[in-house]
Amino acid sequence: MLTSSQANSLHPGCFNACELANTLRLKAEEENFLKNPKKSKKKNESYSSEGDISKLENRVTFLFCVDIVYTKAIETITFAQQPSSTSMSPEAKLFEVADHQQGYFTSQQAEECGISRSNFHFRIRSGEWVKSLRGIYRLARYPVTDRSELVLWVLWSRDRRGNPQGVWSHETALDIHEISDVMPSKMHMTVPLTFRKRVATPKHLKLHFATLTKSDVETWQGYQVTTPLRTLIDVIEEGIVPEEQVEQAIRDGLRTGILNERDLNKITQLKKYSYLYDHKHKIQKRH
Repeated sequence: MLTSSQANSLHPGCFNACELANTLRLKAEEENFLKNPKKSKKKNESYSSEGDISKLENRVTFLFCVDIVYTKAIETITFAQQPSSTSMSPEAKLFEVADHQQGYFTSQQAEECGISRSNFHFRIRSGEWVKSLRGIYRLARYPVTDRSELVLWVLWSRDRRGNPQGVWSHETALDIHEISDVMPSKMHMTVPLTFRKRVATPKHLKLHFATLTKSDVETWQGYQVTTPLRTLIDVIEEGIVPEEQVEQAIRDGLRTGILNERDLNKITQLKKYSYLYDHKHKIQKRH
């Protein structure tokens, strides 16, 4: 099979856009010719002379060119039908970002989508955007979601590169996972040991400094939260949650399936609560 460059040098007309339609029309005829070249000759004619053989070779070569053009045309049509992120409008790109963050986005994300910072004020005045915090906005027409403030303050924790640093933890994580009836007075967030913000921490936020691993964290819509197991470890070590709330959290977690006995038995801090789920322990306690 000839390459496209070789075919183009032999038959430049094959790759002329004006002749593409005619080339495709000839494809069926040439395929029939290749399958049975002798039938394409007139009656009582044969390929005996060198000239006839040369003509046959040229027609076969031309057919290869047609095949290349045909394949190229099909690939072009298929590619054109596929959606491309580069063809999306800046507004569509921004909506895609905000949709993963419950309608919120940062000024940096808006600029990365192709919206100039000089247009921000106009979009706010027109009611298209709502300014929530410094450098954080929300699409005004985006449906109101439950607990959207969890996304807002995680975006507040972003570093200079725009990456969120905060992970919801402790009592707030208990509340998110819906284990226990704890009602925290503040929103508890764990941040890296190197976390720094130029602005003061809001009074309703309680920051905990720690290093979390990937296995300690779950990703929800627009924010991260510590796993139920890591959450229990945190509240037990901090000693800020009453014992009855810890017990309820373990029971609720086992009942809903987000906790299991095998994992609980591996954690030193949780072994003293084995009476809540260990069947053997319950039998010994009765005796």
